[in-house]
Amino acid sequence: SAASLDSGVEYKGEHKRDRGDKENEIENYVQNLIESKSKLHLDISGNLEESVQSDKAQEEKEEVIKKNIKEDENEAKIKMRIKEGFLKKRSSGIRRIWQKRWFYLLKNKLFYFKRGKSKPAGSIPLEECGLCEDDSSQEHKGRFKMRLGSGGSHMFYFDTYRKKSSEEYNEEEEKLRWMECINHNIKLAKEEAIGKRKIARQVDAKA
Repeated sequence: SAASLDSGVEYKGEHKRDRGDKENEIENYVQNLIESKSKLHLDISGNLEESVQSDKAQEEKEEVIKKNIKEDENEAKIKMRIKEGFLKKRSSGIRRIWQKRWFYLLKNKLFYFKRGKSKPAGSIPLEECGLCEDDSSQEHKGRFKMRLGSGGSHMFYFDTYRKKSSEEYNEEEEKLRWMECINHNIKLAKEEAIGKRKIARQVDAKA
């Protein structure tokens, strides 16, 4: 009948519309999936590129830091130490008594001052001295010695002991600090003296 025919046509039309909508939905889904994957690829690529650049920048930064540290170490080796403080001194000369003096290590000289005096009572030329040696004992842990001249018989004796000192003060540690600083300057002073003698010989040869 006409009614059934109309309803059939209408049914077929709805079926076609449903099928078309589904196809559109699938196409949209696929397109969205492609775009999402493409975007994800770009994000991953970008993140990887940023990560590589970040790692490279970090490596360059570490290289700069290492270079600066090495330069600082080299500069520290070249520079002479400065140290000051009270020490007891005794020489192997006629007066073999311990004298408390204020010592000032500066470049190639070890100056010592009497208490309250602004002018040094004397100085020890480090380029003419041998390296400091430990001279401590169980009773005297802060003692060390230094020979004047590589084969000389004159010896300087030092002691970091303090009768009145704080709990933080350690005479043995202070002895090691003095020895390290003085020996450092002795080595550089000798190198400097050798360099000056070479230049003097070259000047004399040209004259």
